[in-house]
Amino acid sequence: MNIVRKHLLSLMAVLLAAPTGTSFAQQCDPIETHKLLADDGRAYDNFGHSVAISGTTTIVGCPWHDDRGEMSGSAYLFDITTGQQIKELLVNDGRASDSFGYSVAISADVAIVGASLDDEIGSAYIYRRTGSAWELEEKITASDRAYEDLFGTSVAVDGNVAVVGAGGIAKLAAYVYRWNGSSWQEEQKLIPSGAGNGFGQTVAIDQNCILVGSQYASQNQGNAYFFRWDANRSEWIEEQIVTASDGEPNDLFGTSVSLDGDEAIIGAYWDNALQGSAYIFRWDGNTWNEVQKLTASDGEDHDRFGFSVDLSGATAVVGAFTDRADGSAYLFRRSGDVWMEDSKLIASDGAADDYFGYSVSISLDRAVLGAIWDDDNGIDSGSSYIFDLNCGPTLSTLGSCPGNMRFKVENATANQKVAYLYASNTGSIQIPPGNPCAGTILGLNATVKLAEIIHADANGTAKLDIKTPQKACNRIYLQALDLTTCTTSNTILIQ
Repeated sequence: MNIVRKHLLSLMAVLLAAPTGTSFAQQCDPIETHKLLADDGRAYDNFGHSVAISGTTTIVGCPWHDDRGEMSGSAYLFDITTGQQIKELLVNDGRASDSFGYSVAISADVAIVGASLDDEIGSAYIYRRTGSAWELEEKITASDRAYEDLFGTSVAVDGNVAVVGAGGIAKLAAYVYRWNGSSWQEEQKLIPSGAGNGFGQTVAIDQNCILVGSQYASQNQGNAYFFRWDANRSEWIEEQIVTASDGEPNDLFGTSVSLDGDEAIIGAYWDNALQGSAYIFRWDGNTWNEVQKLTASDGEDHDRFGFSVDLSGATAVVGAFTDRADGSAYLFRRSGDVWMEDSKLIASDGAADDYFGYSVSISLDRAVLGAIWDDDNGIDSGSSYIFDLNCGPTLSTLGSCPGNMRFKVENATANQKVAYLYASNTGSIQIPPGNPCAGTILGLNATVKLAEIIHADANGTAKLDIKTPQKACNRIYLQALDLTTCTTSNTILIQ
């Protein structure tokens, strides 16, 4: 399909120039919607030490909770729509100092909780939701478990595959488990080929790729390992070791990791006198390349920006738990291929030493952030906060002009229509009354036309594949419009 084609249908044929300014892209407008507290919270629980979110459910780790003995730990499931606690997760074999809840992860109907000091070795517990009920499915341990492995220091899950890090000094490994329909089977032990101090203390998985941090490697400069599933060999193959291009000793690159599709984010919170940073890596089909370093626009020494990170589509969140004394987190958005700081998240009732942003997780347009030293249920009892990010769709491209190109929209309304619009230049044009999305200001000029309308998938992603002609290159601007929310994306020049 040629992109230089039909008019913007009759409903937009009479678009009028808007008298307002030239703000082109819908920006995020984060709103704190709920503060989460454990129903039985008490002093020194550290509720919020770990958090994860999937769909409308979040899980919060509370490793120093005392229900099964001092510091035995627990985890809590919440409905993020209502902020109501669904269930407290406890285990019958829990004992003092297990640290159950040290790490948590969730993917749809499967949740996993790490107990890194269980029997001074470590374990992880996998739960499954059937209907509305969450029940323990299986306890997993390493086949070669040993004293002080710290198995369960980190956990990650995606569908039927789970990853558990064993960050103990003597172990330095991550274990992959796969659900076979009746049980979780240990599939492979991942070990680093090179310097790997700290390997396994952070893990992430997305589809057929696993990312493992190793923040103490090379004089604490840190690195991270990518592994990819080889279906022909039925094993996980070490794909690449990455480091920060400007890395130095004691940066602790790899302290936090997250992975989504062809992009990854890796935190280095000791960088630049603990001001901290995070790095974006992008897969080009052959290699993971560092494409950008993220820092806080108002960063200062000892903010610890990058201690926690998460990535979902065109949105990233980075925690800085000692910023502002009470802590904060920063929201970044990808516009085209460039990541830009969009917003700063702070707790509405933040107080000194709350450590807000100690843990972070995002899914689609919502985020959960832990504040482990909040005092609502007693000294250092901890809390977590839910934010609606209220971000508009983001438009990016793959390929180059002229030729076959993909125009991808992320963060649109799931399973609903997205309009792709183009014009000869940017501008400010308003949809007049009486039309769908009336009053919406587009970032294009009066030559605006419709390229196509695409249904977004269940993740809010729409993809338009076209063959762009030479006459469109460096001449045509494109923008997306979510026809449900009437929010607009960034504008991009086709090139």
